[in-house]
Amino acid sequence: MADIEEVKFFADEATEFFSNENSLDCLINNASIIDMDGPNTSSDMFGRFERTFQVNAVAPFILSQRFLKADKVPQRIITTSAQSHIKPGPHKLALDYQNLQFEKGDWDPKVAYYLSKLLNIMMNTGFYYKGMIPSDTTMLAFHPGVYNTKMLLGAYGKVGVEVEEANPTFELATGD
Repeated sequence: MADIEEVKFFADEATEFFSNENSLDCLINNASIIDMDGPNTSSDMFGRFERTFQVNAVAPFILSQRFLKADKVPQRIITTSAQSHIKPGPHKLALDYQNLQFEKGDWDPKVAYYLSKLLNIMMNTGFYYKGMIPSDTTMLAFHPGVYNTKMLLGAYGKVGVEVEEANPTFELATGD
């Protein structure tokens, strides 16, 4: 577990893991937010990031990249995406790489979330095409279903099933 609010902190956590642990069977990038109060930004040595972009896209990318470049590549890297990745607003037809954090003033909390989930899928595809995924490692992004998490309740209200019924991440991580 790592605090992914500050890029330097979670990057340091990954580095510390490599120096202290022998192996990792499965890396699960499961943190997500919909920042309804934003656009909030944070700044550190890695740059200035809109909060939804940082937590949902930058953190999984850096953590996955660090593990893929290490000697201790996990057998599985799982990233929670969302079916809503198909609704990335102004990025639907073509990504505007100069506006990934909605710098042009068109920020919307839900669209920022949708774009971050598209970027999760693109991350996995990019690592695959760059040849960074070893043959004995499975890397995937998935839509876990619609569960009444605090995030979902805050953005949409009660539209999913109860959290206690959630188990797809566990099933993907263990194969059970």
